[in-house]
Amino acid sequence: MHGPALVGWLLTGVCALAGAVCLTRARRGAVGGTAGRAARRAREAAVAETVMAWSMALMSVPGARLPGPFYVALFAASALWALSLRSRGMGHQLHHLTEAAAMGYLVLSMSAGHHGGPAVVTGGLLLYFAGYAVAGGVRLLPVPAASGGPGPSPSAVLASPGVTDACRLTLALAMCAMLLG
Repeated sequence: MHGPALVGWLLTGVCALAGAVCLTRARRGAVGGTAGRAARRAREAAVAETVMAWSMALMSVPGARLPGPFYVALFAASALWALSLRSRGMGHQLHHLTEAAAMGYLVLSMSAGHHGGPAVVTGGLLLYFAGYAVAGGVRLLPVPAASGGPGPSPSAVLASPGVTDACRLTLALAMCAMLLG
């Protein structure tokens, strides 16, 4: 990644943490109380989000010099995985496909020695991810509590849609920072 080392390390940390949360959700099966085939698909989607987050973290490490073809293959595999999940009825995979394509675009732009690709493509991706982040932030606005009882358990928190939205929001903001960098 180009840009200040501090920004790179912050992106690395944020993306790695988002990936850890997604992995925890997948390992605990805390994916919204689904059962059977739906639970397996939801876990697969959480693992796909983990792979994307950790790939973004790896790409953000300042001074990391893994070859461009490694990243291209990684993001192509991620895109194919998103298409596979989409074909099996998992929603939200078009966003992950866009995310994988954007990361591949960044890799190819950087591999070519440029700090970015065509302005219209970069601008379009930036608008998409900024809009996605704003929409995700709106979904996370607090809803008044129905009771004053004890708070939810950690498993319930991980199973809540808000955690999934927060992870996706985090990655969308990280993508904005990468596109601006």
